[in-house]
Amino acid sequence: TTDLNSDQRMIRICNSLQKAGYEIVLIGRKRKSSLPLVKQIFKQRRMNLFFEKGKLFYAEYNIRLCFVLLFVQCDAICSIDLDTIVPGIINAKLRGKKHFYDAHEWFPELPEVVSRPAIKKLWQWVEQFAFRNTSAAYTVSNSIAEQFELRYHQKVDVIRNVPVKYDISTSGKKKYEVVYQGNLNVGRGLREFILSMPELPSIQLNIVGDGEMKTELVKLTTELKLNNRVKFLGHMPPEELKLFTQTQWLGINLMENLGLSYWYSLPNKYFDYIMAGIPQLAVKFPEFEKLNNEIETALLIDDLQKITIVDAMKKLLNDELFYQELEHNNVKAKEIYCWQKEEKILLDFYNSNL
Repeated sequence: TTDLNSDQRMIRICNSLQKAGYEIVLIGRKRKSSLPLVKQIFKQRRMNLFFEKGKLFYAEYNIRLCFVLLFVQCDAICSIDLDTIVPGIINAKLRGKKHFYDAHEWFPELPEVVSRPAIKKLWQWVEQFAFRNTSAAYTVSNSIAEQFELRYHQKVDVIRNVPVKYDISTSGKKKYEVVYQGNLNVGRGLREFILSMPELPSIQLNIVGDGEMKTELVKLTTELKLNNRVKFLGHMPPEELKLFTQTQWLGINLMENLGLSYWYSLPNKYFDYIMAGIPQLAVKFPEFEKLNNEIETALLIDDLQKITIVDAMKKLLNDELFYQELEHNNVKAKEIYCWQKEEKILLDFYNSNL
């Protein structure tokens, strides 16, 4: 249900499978704001829908997808997250095909689901249905895989959301410019970081992305008279974003613990900052802590209180040796946390299950 042009995880997966000899068709939706599809080596197909969000959107998407899949020639169907899984399983059963589940997140534990008991119960039922009827599954972090295995007694592979390794530019960083990349949703720590900025006068924040929190964040920026230091840059094409991130001094990854999906998450921006060669400020979530204990590329903080953020930022600003150590560790980490290595796990998964 995401924009096919900007879903880098799906583009990487589909490219790798297509190059390995599989024929891939990636199916998504077209929104009113969608740009024309970027040409890829695999086939892409968009559905035009009447509704764009809410219960009617999910109902329309799933019904339409059920019919679309009936007429797609295939040997297997892979559903991305629970919101696309029912049509995938129904079609796989009807047509005698294999079905795979790619869980980008732990859907019943998302913040917008956890706070609504009836909705959470519905998605928990869908999740049970999924694991009873899927041939094999994989997800983005060891912690989520362990939770699935505990609940459903089924092996779940881990294919992390890491970028393709690339060489970074040598043009240098913009001093004290901080980047956030991703959706502007609740629980991403942006409000808390902006509130800390009056005590960090040398910092500029560049926000790349869009979402439901944008209006509130723009209003807060104006109230704090930070319009000249907080820039809302909207969406950037992936290649442009990659180049832009390399110019930044620091990345922020301040997710709030609003549910187990966030708590156990391992979002792509953690690895994107590593690949761009910039240190990051992140919250001490289990997966971040495990990786940082292996190679320290981030300053991890315990909470999102203003004083905690300000103190951490002052350490990065004032302790040049510590900052340089994080920067240097990124050089080692990018050799490990890259798609060139993770791709082998993906291909092993499909080669052994098809």
